Amino acid sequence: MIDQLTNYKLSNSGCCYGVCDNASQIFDRYKNEIEDGKCIIIMTPIFKENQSVFGGWRWHKWGKYIGIQNHKNEYLADEEDIDMIYVYEIKELEDK
Repeated sequence: MIDQLTNYKLSNSGCCYGVCDNASQIFDRYKNEIEDGKCIIIMTPIFKENQSVFGGWRWHKWGKYIGIQNHKNEYLADEEDIDMIYVYEIKELEDK
């Protein structure tokens, strides 16, 4: 939809991805990468309540965690004090 709604298209190269608690952590961590304004940040919330007790979302598969919560388990479903996180990806844009 970026192609249809803007004067940009997605570049073939991605910039950064990982896990965070909120958008501010992305802006703080990747300030230099997003400063020129030719990128888009895609954030997807992951809720603990939607996770299966058998398997489910795993921390190590989604990139570096830049948040401040202290995760102690492999699966989000097993975390006692974490109810929601975001996976994010910063995609570079180029002119059409």
